[in-house]
Amino acid sequence: MYTSSDTSLSNPRQAATPASAASISSSSGGGKNSKASVEFVRYLRKTFEAAYGHPSLLSATVRRCENPGLVSVEYTATQRDFARDSKRKVFNSSVLSIQNGELSKVVIGTPTDATDIQASLRSPTDPSLVAVLRSLTDSKRVVDIWRNDTLVKCIDVTDKHGAFYGDSTFGSLAWSNDNTRIVYSAERPEYTKAKPDNAGFVSSDDACDGDITDDIIGSVGGVADPRFYEEESDWGETFNGKRPPALVVVDIDSADTKVLGSPDGITLGQVQFLPDNGRNDTPRIVFTGYKHTVRKHGIVYCQNRPSGIYVTDLGCESFECIHSGAVRSPRVTPSGRGIVFLSTMLGGPHASTSELVYYDLERRSSRVVIPIVRRPLDGQQKIDGTLLPDGFVGVYADQLPLNPWLRIENMPMREFLVFTSTWRSTSVVLTLDLEEQRLELQSPTDNKSSSSVLGANAFGLARLGFGVLLVNFTGSLGFGQDAVLAQIGNIDTATIDEIQRAASQIHSNKEGDANATVYLGGSYSGYTGALLAGLVPGYYRGIVLRNPVINFGENAAMCDIPDWCWAELGLDYDFESPPELAPDAFAQMWQASPSRLSSKVRDPLLLLLGAQDRRVPPAQSLSYYYRLKSANAPVQCKVYPGVGHPLDSVEAERDSFVSIGRFYAKHIFKLDGS
Repeated sequence: MYTSSDTSLSNPRQAATPASAASISSSSGGGKNSKASVEFVRYLRKTFEAAYGHPSLLSATVRRCENPGLVSVEYTATQRDFARDSKRKVFNSSVLSIQNGELSKVVIGTPTDATDIQASLRSPTDPSLVAVLRSLTDSKRVVDIWRNDTLVKCIDVTDKHGAFYGDSTFGSLAWSNDNTRIVYSAERPEYTKAKPDNAGFVSSDDACDGDITDDIIGSVGGVADPRFYEEESDWGETFNGKRPPALVVVDIDSADTKVLGSPDGITLGQVQFLPDNGRNDTPRIVFTGYKHTVRKHGIVYCQNRPSGIYVTDLGCESFECIHSGAVRSPRVTPSGRGIVFLSTMLGGPHASTSELVYYDLERRSSRVVIPIVRRPLDGQQKIDGTLLPDGFVGVYADQLPLNPWLRIENMPMREFLVFTSTWRSTSVVLTLDLEEQRLELQSPTDNKSSSSVLGANAFGLARLGFGVLLVNFTGSLGFGQDAVLAQIGNIDTATIDEIQRAASQIHSNKEGDANATVYLGGSYSGYTGALLAGLVPGYYRGIVLRNPVINFGENAAMCDIPDWCWAELGLDYDFESPPELAPDAFAQMWQASPSRLSSKVRDPLLLLLGAQDRRVPPAQSLSYYYRLKSANAPVQCKVYPGVGHPLDSVEAERDSFVSIGRFYAKHIFKLDGS
């Protein structure tokens, strides 16, 4: 049996290995590997490739064709290339037929490598126009403008700014309403390094008359730009070393490129153009601005960050905040009369239930369209004027789709918003009729549907013969806001009890082998696994922890999200004045940390760590590893260089999967006489 707080349970004695348990041995002697061992590793590697070899969808655009009943789908996906140990971006298209509720493929396109494409967008008002942001192998960056199958403009922007931002938090790409401009996000230009002093001569081109001031721009006098070495933190995990994003406007005809300014303490992203409403004024844009008055907190996977929805014109001389809190994902309605966006509780859990807000551009006022739901609804209910479906659990979405609007042929003036959300253990599609204020569920909510949440890792272990149990412990998304908040202050107790009850239930039902129970967890579920190692020694035959939280206090001092360490324990955290890690706070964190239980660990334990992990820095796990080694506990540790929190390079994924398989086989079947 295999168990994890976010993964599974199983009976590995029935695993479909290429050799029986009796035939797997540790060595054939003489310094050579046994044939059975080599075949077993090869079998694990092939299982990994089968489980991880499927493409992962990144984005898609659906358009109606001229022929009734046909739609075209353009989509981008990532595909692992096992020969080159890389992840490639692939573009493809298909034509689908929809007849009598049945879907069939009419034309399947040819996959095209799009690894150098950072973002692309078809104009919403002229589908023949496509803007493409490309990073070339020679370190050049270009903006391509296509009309149908013809490249009409290629603009070199290498010297204008740094790397493009293509992520969902800061990444942007939008067409102006008249299709004369595009705006996108990229690293702001790098400040100038020190240059030779030009023999002490100051020309009139380099400086003007005047007294000594503190306002120096650029490299002067043989010294770097004063801003070059100033502390300027990045946004944490996945943004290592990246300069802050800036908005860039490109005039298509003239190729003129302008980097826009931004307010102090605000980082811009998710930009869209606002309608001009027939006026001839400067085009206006709306965007999310993330606030950082003191420091930047890690932002990936975190929806609770201080932010605002801002409006400005392309001159960026003044900025109007139309809504503040923890907001994101502004999307302009097709009519141009309003903006919808997501809003989440500020602070506290990093991800929780969101509400959908509508901002009326003419009335300059906001109203909640989809509210925060505290518990799953019992029957249809109308809340805040919107009819919500039976069993609705709330909105759980990191971002809305870039173009989330559905146009229905016989209702051209109606505005339908389409997005995905977590519904218990399933990802579902929801549609919102803004006029009727009616939210509808468009996909199944049972776990038998193909949209159920199941990762490649669990799928691969299931192929090895493990029965997989995914435990929805307290704090899991998709069950209402009360379930999320119930974890606060109970992080080291409630989850542990639920995992153990789930494992015991499987044992009682004879659905798993109590003598062959193993555990796998990463990040927070790595934390729960480390707690279980000290709280229930002897229960698990093997425990694998991927980048686990081991010491709350150490994590709070070193990670990119110190607020999490405070919030999960029920302690106050102020983003504008972060608290000092005083002895009383550290003592409370210590009591919730697996570190204090290290002397009680006796089950075999494997640590898998990313050397570049900013979310849960590996130093705490290495300290834990050294303590366990000094106590002669059965512990192993692997560290993957250049890899962050998800351990998501192809090499790290492959080696960790194979290592997990070998580790479980060793301790379940007692290889090496263990």
